[in-house]
Parts: sequence; structure tokens; C-alpha cells
Amino acid sequence: MNPMASKGNGITFISAQTSIEGDIQLESTALIAGKLQGKIGSAGQIKIELGGEISGEVSCDELRVCGVFSGRVCCNKLIITSSGVVDGEVASHQMDIYEGGQFIGQRIKGPELDALPDMLKAIAPAAQRSDAHLYASESGSLRGDNRAIRPWLYVAAATVVIALGFSFGPEQL
Repeated sequence: MNPMASKGNGITFISAQTSIEGDIQLESTALIAGKLQGKIGSAGQIKIELGGEISGEVSCDELRVCGVFSGRVCCNKLIITSSGVVDGEVASHQMDIYEGGQFIGQRIKGPELDALPDMLKAIAPAAQRSDAHLYASESGSLRGDNRAIRPWLYVAAATVVIALGFSFGPEQL
């Protein structure tokens, strides 16, 4: 089965120059190249493209992260590609992390996973009648939200500590 085949009738695409804040319900596959903040539900796959960012809560069948996700996700399958960063809490039946992919947070098991099939079934009808309240801008920012930078700061700090250790040696530190 084609992973991009939607369970609904179409594909939702959020372009790189778009920022959306709010609650979103989708019936089908979503490709996110821009920035989303809020509560997002999809009966299909959500793919965060390289350069794309989602922060908030996500419930979906499959989440594929090539960009940055921060928050909480409940899904059947989570895939973190070599360029992907997931920072938060994950409840999933299956989780794949490609070499180079980053997972910062914790994986949990709980009642969310037991309720996932019913939740996904409920998303599709809700998406048809949803009057989602969204805030969209072309500014490319989420009101000063810099959480996506945090994982890179950890890497930079670790690099500095390692470099200092090699430069000075243990007796000089």
C-alpha cells in the first residue's frame, strides 16, 4: 500500500511560507512544509517536510518527521527520518528512527493507545463538519516560539564541552 494514499479524498498541503495556529481536523494525508501550532488530528498520515514544524498535540494514523515536531503525539506509527527531530512525549504502537534522526523525550504506553482506533474513526466525520478557527500569517514565525531551536542548542553545547575537554585535558578542567 502506498504510504501517501489517503484515507479521505485529498491531500492537505501547508506551504513553507505559511504559519497556522489553531485546532485542525483532517480526513486525509497532510504534508506540512510550514509551521503549525495547536491540536491536530488526522485519520491518515501527517508528514512534516524538511523545514516544516509542528508544535502541540497530534493524533494520527502515521506521523513521518523530516522536519521538527515538539509536543505530544499519539499514533499507530512514528517515523523519524535522518533529518527529523521529535522533542516531546510519544504514544505509538511502532516507532522507527533512521540514522541521524533525533528523539528527545519519552515514549509512553497508556490508555491513549487503547483509544486510538476509535479516535481515528471519529476524526474523519469531525473533519467534514469542522469550523476550525485558525490564525494564519505569512510571517514565517509562531509568535516568538523558538522551541524548534532547542535541540540544536543541545548539540552545540555538547560540542563545546567536548572541544574544551580535548583542548584543556581533564587535569586543567
